[in-house]
Parts: sequence; structure tokens; C-alpha cells
Amino acid sequence: MADNVPTATGDDVLFNHATVKKDTNDFGPRIGLSYQPDSKTTIRTGFGVYYSQDTGNPVFDMGRNFGFRQSARGLETRPTVNLDAPWATAGSGNTQCSNWDGPCVNGLYTFGNDARRRTPYIMQYLLNVQRQVTDTMMVEVGYSGNQGRKLQRMYGFNTPTERADPTDQSSVNDRRPWGGDIYGRIQTIANVSQSSYNALAVKLRQRHSNGLTYLLGYTWSRAIDQGSGIRTNGGDNLFPASSYNLHAERGLSQFHTGQRFTGSILYDLPLKFENRVAEALAGGWQLGTILTFSTGTPFNGGNCGQPNSNGQGNRGDATGISPFPDNPTANEFFVRDKTDGRGPAAISCYVPVTINGAEYNALSARQGNIARNMYISPGYANMDFSMMKNFRMTERFNLQFRFESFNFTNHPNWNNPNTGTTSLNYGVITSARSMRTNQFALKFMF
Repeated sequence: MADNVPTATGDDVLFNHATVKKDTNDFGPRIGLSYQPDSKTTIRTGFGVYYSQDTGNPVFDMGRNFGFRQSARGLETRPTVNLDAPWATAGSGNTQCSNWDGPCVNGLYTFGNDARRRTPYIMQYLLNVQRQVTDTMMVEVGYSGNQGRKLQRMYGFNTPTERADPTDQSSVNDRRPWGGDIYGRIQTIANVSQSSYNALAVKLRQRHSNGLTYLLGYTWSRAIDQGSGIRTNGGDNLFPASSYNLHAERGLSQFHTGQRFTGSILYDLPLKFENRVAEALAGGWQLGTILTFSTGTPFNGGNCGQPNSNGQGNRGDATGISPFPDNPTANEFFVRDKTDGRGPAAISCYVPVTINGAEYNALSARQGNIARNMYISPGYANMDFSMMKNFRMTERFNLQFRFESFNFTNHPNWNNPNTGTTSLNYGVITSARSMRTNQFALKFMF
């Protein structure tokens, strides 16, 4: 490492006997109550506190070299890295490494750890009522929810602060608290997030009777957090837009699903024949289906300009126009700017501000007010279908024929639309999920 990077060596460097302090406050009470006012009704409620580590990486990362992480990448088709000296240009400024003739680097990407990290926990609670409607049918209505506290998420120390105003010409490294010529981002994971979930659920169950059994369920819910995971899926940002304002990350969870209906149905066809051949061929058929209908899930958007030091452009400002049209189509799933047909109508990437008589774009100096995960993806509707026929050979041996069709109706379930803030294809969907797939099988059971 370069001479300007501080290091700690020698016997005078003291470390605690543990790299993470012990959390002695992991108290997990649980209580459940059940009450039956009559022979056909049951009321249940409960509360519990549950602890869980989101991932082992924060612990295992402490076993890595905390000095720095540096990578050299090149294109396979057009190599851009000198493999003889891949880190020759990794340093910045007057980089010097005394008594060392190898690669000399600074501006380091470093791993950090919060030694006071606590165990994340979830407080879960529920209240539901079950009612027997007939001898074979039951309906259940319930509320469930949870509150997450001390949840872990990734963010960074030494990330650049925002510019003072649009006229501020300071560089990214100049705006790093500990200087970009010494450290780059110091990646860390700590208990800085909270979450909440509330849901109303209705369930109808029919036990097997007269050849029919089914289970139907509907959920109306809302999930909110400040980060849906340490390692997020596509559509959510890995690092916050600003590590100095984590409250701005509060928004719909990446896995939020506003409404969801599922159904599982099995029916034995009432076909009986006295003739053994006819019964063997046409009797004993069973039909089944699985139905799934749900609204879409949130994902990020509204980023303006080139990626900033956190990996994404500044979030735009809301214009007051809803991004969602009344009748969305594949050609316009999100409302497009009607002035030039380019980009969103709901987001402005230019917010004028006048300083000393000159007009500037305020978004060049700050994050906009668009919320995290402001977009909702297209919903999902699917029907799977199956047919099964059992051929009874002996008391021990049976043969089963199965036909299964996934996405039986071949309904197009759209993928996410284009959300480029300067794209002429903003709001346009150009692809869909899997089409119908059929499969046949013979199953020998003994």
C-alpha cells in the first residue's frame, strides 16, 4: 500500500479478545392463545420474538485481508488490462511505496465491520378466526403482521457527500470525508434498517368429499423496509442512494405483493363402468389445477444521469403525475412524457434553481424525492393443469399416467418495462415469461 495509507503495527496495537461484542439481550418470548366459543368456531392469537442472522458474510469477512480489495478487469474481445502489470495504474496522485518495487495502490476499497453489531430480530403477531361451515368445509379469516428491528444492510463509510450546490466543482475524491487518495469506499454492514408487514388473509378449505377437494386463499398485504436484504435481487439497489440519509431508503419491500390469490383444486371424475376394459381405460381419472393471480412487485427506477459513486444516478423529482396509466398496455405500461415522447411523465431529471442570476439543475447536487422501489412490475396470472389416471395392476403394483401443463392457457405474463429516463421506449414491454409447457409421464409404483 502507498505510504499515505495509515497502518497499525507493533506490540502497542491492542485488540479485544473478540472482534464482535457479545449480544446478551437476545430475549425471545413467545405466547399463543386459543379460544373456542362454540363447537364450530376457534379464535387464535399469538406473539413471538424471533432472532436471525441475515447472512454469515459479515462474520466471515472479518477473516479476509482488511487492507483493501482491488480488481483488474478487461473485455474478452478487446483486452484492456496489461496482464504483466494489472495494477500498474491502480494508484492515484503521487503514489509512493517506500522500500517496495511492486504494485503501489491507494484509494482502497476496504471492508469494515461494526464491532457493536446486534442480532436482528422480528416481532411477529397474528389473530385469526376459523369457522366450520359444513362437515367438510372450513373458512378462516385472519390478520398477521411483523416488525423487523436492527436489520442488517450494506452501506459505505467514506462515500462522497453531496455537492454544496450546483456550482460546486469539487471532485468525488475531494468530497470523501477521509480523502479519496487514501481510501475509497469502506464497505460495512450494520443494524441500520427496520421493516414492517401487515396482511389480511382469507382461506377456504374443502376436505375430500364427493370426489372434490380444494384450498383457496387470498392475501391483501403491505411490506415496507429500508433495505430488503444484504444481497439484493435485480431491481433493488445494493447500496443506498446516500449512505448519509438511510431514512430516504424507506419504501416498499422488493418482495411486497399487494394482492395475491392462490387455488389448488383436485377432482375425481365420477366415471364408473361395469365392464373391466372400459373401467380400465375411462375410469379413475383425476383432474387438477393450481391457480395463481397476484399484483406486481416493486423495483427501482427514476435514476437520472450517469451512475454516481454509489452505483446509480441521482433519483429524479416527482412531477405530481402518476406513473401508472388507467389502462396499461405493453406499449405504455408507465405514463410517458407527452411533450417529446421520451422518458417518464412522473419524473423530472431537471429541477431548475437560480444562483447569482444563472440557472442550474438542482439534481446535479442532490438526490431527488422519488422513493425507493417506486415502480410496480406487471402482475402475474397463471393456471397449471393436470390429468392423472391410475391403472391398478395387482395389490402391490400400480401404473400412473400423468399429463401436466404449465401455463395451460398460454397467458402472457409480461416482464418489466423499460424505465430509462431518456428512452423513447420508456414504459414499453418487449418480453414475457415462459410460454405454455406440456409434459407426459408414466409412473410405476410398487
